[in-house]
Amino acid sequence: MPPRFVPVVALAALICFQEKVLAEGRNPLAESLIQGGVKFASGETVCLPAPSMADGLDADSQREVMAKVAAKHTLEQFLRDSPVTPFPMKIEPLKNAGGQRIGQRVDIWFVAYGDLSALLEKKLLDGLMSIGKSAGTSFGKPHWLTDTELLKREIKPDRPDGLKQSFVWFSVPVLEKVELNGVNHQVLSENGNSILAASELDPRFANDAEFPNQWKELTRTPDGKLIPGKARPYTGSGQYIKVTPLVTSERKPSGALFIEAHLVLHEPKEWFGGANLLGSKLPLALQDSVRDFRRALKQSEGKSR
Repeated sequence: MPPRFVPVVALAALICFQEKVLAEGRNPLAESLIQGGVKFASGETVCLPAPSMADGLDADSQREVMAKVAAKHTLEQFLRDSPVTPFPMKIEPLKNAGGQRIGQRVDIWFVAYGDLSALLEKKLLDGLMSIGKSAGTSFGKPHWLTDTELLKREIKPDRPDGLKQSFVWFSVPVLEKVELNGVNHQVLSENGNSILAASELDPRFANDAEFPNQWKELTRTPDGKLIPGKARPYTGSGQYIKVTPLVTSERKPSGALFIEAHLVLHEPKEWFGGANLLGSKLPLALQDSVRDFRRALKQSEGKSR
């Protein structure tokens, strides 16, 4: 039976996981998002769910997990090798104790076909769960902060645990209503059974003079240009993506990858005047992102041969 999704009514009653849910392949940032949660400017804390697919499972156990998350889709439909194969998604409005919507939680699960190494080399995970794409020259390209820029802010470029990390400044339009920008702190871990990419809007850049975390209302001019308004501070987003290679009955790679992505995003009321535009527009945007991802992975696999 597919899992039953219960809407969040009051975040004050939401309890975070306390156990070491990622002990098999530690990613401290992902653990923090699952156990400690994402803190919103309004005071609430929202925890991301633990991964659906554990590491080290055999083929039968993996299929059991996929049958559960496939929801209304059959396992055969879920595993079909096509860019347009349907996949389950959960877009859940997050509300405070007073019943006001203050954010969104997004969860998706799907299968893509290709090589795990190609996925990493081409950085295909970047942008998979992005809530907006640049719609013109007014939005800056992503900027990976240099070691010099990090040390200037007393941030060590290298982690003591040896995991790969990066700090990326982004600027994206959200439904062409809001410009959102800031610095995402990303941590990537690999353990031989899966890869885990976690990211969080870094609070250390809240008031940064060069790369501040902020949002601006967008206004469209008669000639079609989007003009940003006054900058306002922003906080409250985090996500992780886990990629697990599916195996055959002999525990060999099957060429298919099980991918799950979990996102929490703070949504100030001023963004859309209380209208649930994200909840209505995100399904189509996610479908496009997954289709693009599947196609890019296939193309990368073909070029690597």
